[in-house]
Amino acid sequence: MATSNSHFPIGLKVPFVNGTNGYFQQSFDTNDQVKENLINFLKTKKGERRMMPEFGTNLYNVLFEQKDENFNSIIRNIISNEINYWIPEVSIEDIQIINVENPIGVDNYKLRLSINFMVKKTKQLDSIVFELENNGL
Repeated sequence: MATSNSHFPIGLKVPFVNGTNGYFQQSFDTNDQVKENLINFLKTKKGERRMMPEFGTNLYNVLFEQKDENFNSIIRNIISNEINYWIPEVSIEDIQIINVENPIGVDNYKLRLSINFMVKKTKQLDSIVFELENNGL
């Protein structure tokens, strides 16, 4: 099994771009690949993946919910529960919901998240920051 700093590719980087050693850019580091997997997973809607309709999250559905006092805890619960189930090699340490400011009169259907996590195999702490946006789809 490939580990950190392997000489063999262990996954593909997203978004797909031309790579130097093949058709797509590849990941050679376990921690880098875990970050790619987390972002890819969190941006996958439940029901979007064929033959695995439960894979993914309902984060896109929450974009249209009222941002009241329960909003942040709903987001944290969705992320923690789904990652614990689908990516058990990752331990979520902290989830921050970052406020996205929009001009007055513009609906805010964006969610910016910072997730601190630990890869259990390597015991390395790392983080991802990413944004979900529903452009009227």
